Amino acid sequence: MSLDKRRALIEILAAAPRPVPGEELAAQLRVSTRSIRTYVATLNRRGSVVLTSHRGYSLDPRGREHLAALRQRASQIDTPEHRLQYLCRRLAQASDPLSIHDLADRLFVSQSTLQADLTRAREVLREHELVLRRDRHLIWLEGSERSRRRVVRHTMQQSRQGLVPTWQAFTQEYPHLDLGTLRRRVAQVVAENDLELSEYALADLLLHLAVTGDRIREGHPLPAPEWPLRKRDTVIDSACRAIAGVVADVLGVRLPGSELDALYGILVVRATRADSAAAAEAVIDPQFKMLVSETLDLVAAKYLLGPGDPSMLLKTTLHVQNLVARARSGLSLTHPLGTAFKDNHPLIHDLALDFAQRLEQRLGITVPPAEVDYLTLHMGMQYLTYLEQRDLLTITLVVPHYYDLRARVTGALTAALRGRAVIERVLTALEYDPAEVSSDLVVSCGPACGEPAAPVVTVSPLLSRADLEQVSAAVAAELDRNIRRRIRTTLFTLIDPSLFLHVPSVATKETALEMMAARMAGEGYVGEDFLAGVLDREERSATSFGGNFAIPHSMRMDAEATAISVLVSDKGIPWGATTVRLVLLFALSPDGRQAFRDGLDQLIKLLAEPANIAALLAAGTSAESFLAALGDVLDR
Repeated sequence: MSLDKRRALIEILAAAPRPVPGEELAAQLRVSTRSIRTYVATLNRRGSVVLTSHRGYSLDPRGREHLAALRQRASQIDTPEHRLQYLCRRLAQASDPLSIHDLADRLFVSQSTLQADLTRAREVLREHELVLRRDRHLIWLEGSERSRRRVVRHTMQQSRQGLVPTWQAFTQEYPHLDLGTLRRRVAQVVAENDLELSEYALADLLLHLAVTGDRIREGHPLPAPEWPLRKRDTVIDSACRAIAGVVADVLGVRLPGSELDALYGILVVRATRADSAAAAEAVIDPQFKMLVSETLDLVAAKYLLGPGDPSMLLKTTLHVQNLVARARSGLSLTHPLGTAFKDNHPLIHDLALDFAQRLEQRLGITVPPAEVDYLTLHMGMQYLTYLEQRDLLTITLVVPHYYDLRARVTGALTAALRGRAVIERVLTALEYDPAEVSSDLVVSCGPACGEPAAPVVTVSPLLSRADLEQVSAAVAAELDRNIRRRIRTTLFTLIDPSLFLHVPSVATKETALEMMAARMAGEGYVGEDFLAGVLDREERSATSFGGNFAIPHSMRMDAEATAISVLVSDKGIPWGATTVRLVLLFALSPDGRQAFRDGLDQLIKLLAEPANIAALLAAGTSAESFLAALGDVLDR
């Protein structure tokens, strides 16, 4: 049921001095009188909103509160990002073409601003396999029902960062549904079946149910899928049937078999059980377990990683098994953490893309972007510990030999610095040879002896809270210096001034990449297939990171030599759902894997600082000035 139709009905009643007959409402809204009765029944589901009498329809005082809530929500669509999310969601929900004039009026923007928003929306919708069509002033979408629902859920979760703001936006989007009761009843079903859902997973499940209820009510149920799971979890099946009963009671909608299958696919990868390992083993296909293990090994070898976490293999296998089933039936999950998660862990996201691509090649499926986001979580659980350990700072501790003082100081420092630094050597003589120290930092319970090559932090043998804070600050500073030194080495080694481009403007990201790839090919860094690999990576997930920059690259690592091309544009280039002015295109050869692995995350964090990106753009008129500004940024 159209939210706009319901709001329009309330707006008409709010302005009317008398009850409005159903025929008059139907004429104004261009629907049938039966639709009017359906709208009223839905609005009144949580309490009296519209009053009915022999004279027609009028607004209950509760209805005016409902209208105020709708108007408040509309007023919150006040940024380009919020408008983008709103447009994608409205187009996906609409059963009929929408007028661009009405949309511009609703959003309080000009026609030209709306045109720019629609250009960005087209890119987002394309990532969800939906096509935006237009005939003069009317626009509509072409694509599957599953794709439409993915967009609604995706944009709802992306529009607010964090669980609480997302839930608030969710309840404002569906004010006609009793979401509080739905939440309590679903949580009760989960607990009664000895299952557990995190707050993120529960919120995502509730959003799925709300979208499902609205789409079924509009006459758009999911088509019957092919569901080739060889084994099904009986506990999850039981929970799904119980949740379907809750949906019927609270939302007034009965879930057909296709919707129950979709619900199973969502719940089976979100819910955990006390006997989770045994439960996973009971439903996992051994062939999938072998496939996942082999694929993880290939990804680890490509990125020079250590072994993954064996305790996560079963969970990852169960997720992949259900991912494949969803892909073959046209279903997909939506990641509940938003784009910030990908932006904060770009290398992990690349691992997930690589893993997904290998699944596609082995199994002949397509892994949608939303599924890749969930794979990023699994890749993080597999490899994040290993990746973080490569940046551990090493410490030499100098502490006098006195009863158990060594053990006490060592234990306190280890606990305080876990995950950031490791004590690799303990000297018990306060007079030590500085030449013996090869660590990044010295923590000494006495004055520094001689001139050690590493910085020295002097602390009390009693190691007070102030001492621990001093050591922690020194570790943070030294880690930052190490990271900046590594980035400096990588960037100044790989950025070839002959590959630098400064342009007034570029119409599309494809044009920018063609220019940069052609320059790289002309200098002998890449072959003729390089651009296709870069564009394939962009198709899977845009490499812009929300800070006016993009770092495109191919996943093939087949360049003749590793290098970086830089492009600075005076005007923004449309790139995914954002715009960028700085592009750093990586060409990766096999011997450049480690530099890319160790530098990507830190480079993105560096460029995400507004002051840093502003300084680089200001100096982007030539390679020489750009590199000088880059050096200044790294020296800060």
